[in-house]
Amino acid sequence: MKLSLARSLGLFALLAAFGCASDANQDEGDGAPVTEDELRAEEESFASLDATDSEIAKAQADSKVFDNEFTLYAISAPKLTGLKWSSPGALARRVLINEGVGARNAIGHVQIGIDCAKTASRPAAHIETGQTSVGDDFRAMVMGEKAGLGVMFRTVPGKLQTAEDSLETLEKQYKAGRATFLRMGVSTETCHALVDYVREYQAKGVDDNYGFVRPSYKEGSGCSAFGMSAMKLANLIEPYMQNEWKFDVNIPMSLIGGTTNPGNSVSVARLLVLGRPWAREGEPQLRLNGWDPTLMYKSIQLRARKGVDTGSVTVQKRGRSLGIVLDRRNVVATPGLLSGTYFKGEPSTTDVNRFRTADF
Repeated sequence: MKLSLARSLGLFALLAAFGCASDANQDEGDGAPVTEDELRAEEESFASLDATDSEIAKAQADSKVFDNEFTLYAISAPKLTGLKWSSPGALARRVLINEGVGARNAIGHVQIGIDCAKTASRPAAHIETGQTSVGDDFRAMVMGEKAGLGVMFRTVPGKLQTAEDSLETLEKQYKAGRATFLRMGVSTETCHALVDYVREYQAKGVDDNYGFVRPSYKEGSGCSAFGMSAMKLANLIEPYMQNEWKFDVNIPMSLIGGTTNPGNSVSVARLLVLGRPWAREGEPQLRLNGWDPTLMYKSIQLRARKGVDTGSVTVQKRGRSLGIVLDRRNVVATPGLLSGTYFKGEPSTTDVNRFRTADF
């Protein structure tokens, strides 16, 4: 059963209120509670992004093109409740409602695929994986600690997905048209070096921590930062990605609780009716930036649909999903990837810059 955002919000708020009634009052800086009209305005259908039957018919069948390939997969947040960065309340409502109705990949998801041909010195290699969380720690932080948006500055146990789980996730999203991909031909050297990076990432236990932290400092990673760390090492990030795939927000300290801001409690009920903007100038705040899977999905999807229409790029299809094929075999990877120097430094627990994963 599909629920509107307003109805979902009302149901979830009623459930949350039983545990949060004593501290559900808004802070003076929160402004007026969000109105029903504002909630309706936040609702977002992905219908305008969906590929048409004609576009799908024109796209090529999904298949391997190059001997050595790196693929970035972007999966959107659930339909009608996509992740929004327009305000702290809009963000909180999307995440809480998606989690509340049990949606998997509630804030979207990023995975990678690496497919390398055999060489004289290396066997063929194939990796399908993505960074994911383990357990239910975030829910405990929000409901128990009343950490509010402080959860954005925390890590929880994580792991790399198995190939089986990764492929199962993709197959489900392909059918719904909620996955896009960039399939890139890379050099033999780059391909096998990316395999080595993923293995070292796991061997050093970087995947043990999931959150908005920097994989390049072995602090852990979110799914999108992990995928983009491989892209950066392979020198595959292009200017439009910087412009279209990132979020950058200043979160008011008043909305941050838990261990990140001891003594401050932020209830679920307060987040659900929050109407204020991001931190104002001079207001105590913490900056957070990173790569958003839903923004990545939208960007690639629009470019794929345009490619089908103009023939400007090769577009492939899987189910109702579209992806773009690019030849990057002449791109030279970074010295860090080719030398096996993947990490910039040691983890930090105090440097606030560790939450700026778009700048790692």
